[in-house]
Amino acid sequence: MVTIKHSTTKTPGQKVFAVADWNANHSVDVSDIDFWSRTGTTLTTKTPGDELELQNNLKIWKNSYIENYTTRHSNDTFSVGWNLRKSRGTHAIPLPVLNGDILGTLYGQGYNSANYRSGTRIIFKATENFAVGSCGAKIKFQTTPNGTYEEVDTLILEENGDLNISRGDLLMNSVQIIDNNAFVRPVTSTDAGAPNNSIYYSSTASKLVYKNAGGVVNNLY
Repeated sequence: MVTIKHSTTKTPGQKVFAVADWNANHSVDVSDIDFWSRTGTTLTTKTPGDELELQNNLKIWKNSYIENYTTRHSNDTFSVGWNLRKSRGTHAIPLPVLNGDILGTLYGQGYNSANYRSGTRIIFKATENFAVGSCGAKIKFQTTPNGTYEEVDTLILEENGDLNISRGDLLMNSVQIIDNNAFVRPVTSTDAGAPNNSIYYSSTASKLVYKNAGGVVNNLY
């Protein structure tokens, strides 16, 4: 069991600590935690299924291996989900987000001897002003090149479904197919080793070739 510690008087924004022994399965007893409704009033009756709303930051520290699980037990098709939400307004009066607003970000960070620094990010970003029926958005994948410390766009899944490789090459099984200047790099193969119905650079003929369905190799130039 996780013990929840707080002072006698509990107010929104106050820190709450969860203390548990190492190497045990834990649950949280919420019977002595105040649940705050959207209107800011305290929900005096707390039952399973009540919402626990965390305002500002939630931080979890552990000095060794940790895994986080979110589980739903049910007899239907639904499971759990994580929502990263953004509004332009306030908690009480949310307003639509605008084109370019970041809807949420997932970070992968590591300690670099001075502080924790993000090495990778997945960014969810609005691509239009949000309204009922208009909620365009894209996903940006960012990585940090070796020897640098700033994340850069690597892969962008555009709102229309286009896949934009911002840097680097397109590889298939570690073989370069398209380089970062959009030049196609056909795979090199012997004629005997290439499958039918394929285009490749023939190491047998030293030419770009097409091998048809019957296994006949035809030079493309």
